[in-house]
Amino acid sequence: MIEVTAQTSSYESVLLMGVRVNIVKRGPLPKQGIVLGQGGCGAGQDERPFDVDLDPTPPKVIAVQGTKPLTQFPFRIEAADPEVFVLNISDTSDECWFTIELDWVKQGEPGTTVVDDRGKPFHVMGAGGRPRYVPGGGPTAVDGLVQGG
Repeated sequence: MIEVTAQTSSYESVLLMGVRVNIVKRGPLPKQGIVLGQGGCGAGQDERPFDVDLDPTPPKVIAVQGTKPLTQFPFRIEAADPEVFVLNISDTSDECWFTIELDWVKQGEPGTTVVDDRGKPFHVMGAGGRPRYVPGGGPTAVDGLVQGG
């Protein structure tokens, strides 16, 4: 899951036109090891969730029902009214590095903002049949990780 918050710093509204996923690199899954997944927690801001399937070319980004009504792009944002997009990345059949591109228009001028992991592409991979663990606890926990997820 990747959370992207879009907010303008000016008093003029910005029109968000769409979101794309740009695959930077693909590779085969590792042959051994375990997979650590992300656990879920947090709340507060209303979110607009999207399911992202990295396997097709180009990757599919599909709006799903969330805490706000299901709507498609474009979205208008203001300084006092940000939009929070949650991209639920599905397990991929390979190892994948990618960035997110957010297209926008401000004062009639188009632009694109690239969202990445502090200057590097995001990196994900599917479990490929290997054990998968997520943060948690309980009887199946291994050092604070729960198998499954």
